[in-house]
Parts: sequence; C-alpha cells; structure tokens
Amino acid sequence: MTGLPSTPTQKTSAEARARCNAAIKQAYEEEVKSPARVTHQEHVEQVQQLEEVSKHTSALQELKKARARAQYMLQDAEEDLEEAYGKASESISELILPSATRSLLNATAEGLAGTFTPPNTPAKACRTAGPPAALPIVSGGCVDLFAALPTPSPKKLVLSPTKTITNSYYVVYHGRGGMQGIFDSWKSRADDYGPDCLCDGYEHRLSKKFSNANKARMYYDECLESGVLDILRDEPSSDEVLFVIKGALPGVYTKRLAFLIEGLAWRGSVVMAGNGTRAQGDAQFRQWKATGHVEVFPANSPRRHF
Repeated sequence: MTGLPSTPTQKTSAEARARCNAAIKQAYEEEVKSPARVTHQEHVEQVQQLEEVSKHTSALQELKKARARAQYMLQDAEEDLEEAYGKASESISELILPSATRSLLNATAEGLAGTFTPPNTPAKACRTAGPPAALPIVSGGCVDLFAALPTPSPKKLVLSPTKTITNSYYVVYHGRGGMQGIFDSWKSRADDYGPDCLCDGYEHRLSKKFSNANKARMYYDECLESGVLDILRDEPSSDEVLFVIKGALPGVYTKRLAFLIEGLAWRGSVVMAGNGTRAQGDAQFRQWKATGHVEVFPANSPRRHF
C-alpha cells in the first residue's frame, strides 16, 4: 500500500516541535552556564541585615559613651557627698565645742599644717621616641607609634595648707589648662585657685577626694615620681594608648578614667603612653609581657618609690 503524502499541516507541527525543543535546550544551557542571580527578596533581606548590623554598631558606641558619662557622674556624686559630709561635721563641731576647745584644735592644726607640703616637680625627661625592636621601659615615657611628640613645659598648681581643720583632701590628676596638684579644699580662695576652677564643667577632668592627708600626699608623690602625672598633663587625643606595665591591673587602656581606677587604683605605677591603634598597643604590651616586665602591684601596698 502506498503511503499518503505528508500534508502542510503535519510539516508545520513537526517544525514547531523542533523549534520548541531547541528553545528549551538553549534555555536550559543558559541557566546552567549563567551564574546564580540574586532575587529581589534576597536583596531586600541582605539590605535589612546590613541595616541591623549598623544599628547594633551605633547602639554599642552609644553604650560606651553612656558608660563613660556614668563613671564621671558617679565620681562627681561621691565628691559632692563627701564635701557635704565634711561641711556638716564642721558645723556640728562649731555648735558643740566650746570656744576654748576650738582654739586648742586650731592651734594643733596650725602645727600640723607645716608638715603638709607638696613635693617639687622632678626635672627629668618623661617621653621617648617610638618603639625599637626591644623597647626599654621608662615609667612615664611615651611610646609614639607614628611620630615623636614634643615635650610640653611642666604645669603644676599646688595650694598651701590653711590654718583651719579640714576633713577632705583632693588630688587633681588633670584639670583645666593642664593643671595638676594636691589641695586641702575644693573651693577656691581669694588668692588661690582650687579644684573647683580646674574641674567643674571641664570634660576631661580627673580628680579624687581623700579623707586622709597622708594617703593623699602618698598617692600624689607616687604619681609624680612615676610619671603618671606627666602622661596625664595634656588633654587626651583620639588615638591615645595607655600602658600599665606594673600596677594594680596591668594592660592596655584607651580611656583615662579606666586607666586611673582599674589600672593604677589611683596610685603611682610603671606606665607608658603612645599614639596609635589598640591593636598596636596590644602587640607592644605582649612584647613586654613575654620578656617578663609585667607585674601586679597590690592596691594597698606601702609607699612605692620610683
């Protein structure tokens, strides 16, 4: 039997199927060869994740700033409380003690006042150049990781003791204008500045109140001899790095208040300072620690000499 000839309709259908199969094959090959594409939904999710990371970073920075402000506020509150207590004690003494007893106490205080004198500023270099391969430790020296810093002229202000009975003594580690010193009153007098002029309203103030004159003088002497006051004289810079090599809590610090409270416990210690990043400071401190230079000083140890 002779086959029927193919009609134009059958030819058209076969050609259409062939073209369809070729198009499917081409699309499949392009899908396999082409790199994966990010869908709109995936793009939106990635943007949201980046925004979340940015928010968390900003929140962490705000928390750090709030912590620093809280530390200063706590310090101010403690000073105000001790100042109020001292004034109340003086007022009670004036109400209760007879005039003869007060005269006797004032005479005794006048005799003791002569022994309460601040130490002289030591004439010694307190800054060094950047770290060599094996950096020597000079307490109070500067480890500048980028360029040598000029040594500022010393600035120091110390009030002479008065002839009245006081209950509080103050050490200003850094005050307005780079002033530092030991004082027997927070308020200024007619002929002398006081810590109130140096610290009140000053962002970078560093001071501590003591109820014992001998302790205040000992802490001040130690900080003066060890170079702590030399390091804290100038205003802090954004890239300042502080090292406690021998002290209450040796380590690397980028905040002065933590450096004083945690690292030094307000006392003289073997310290250095530099300018650079925290990572550079950590690397330098590890070198000192590996060579056995790091040591912990008990916070309540006797008078230290440097």
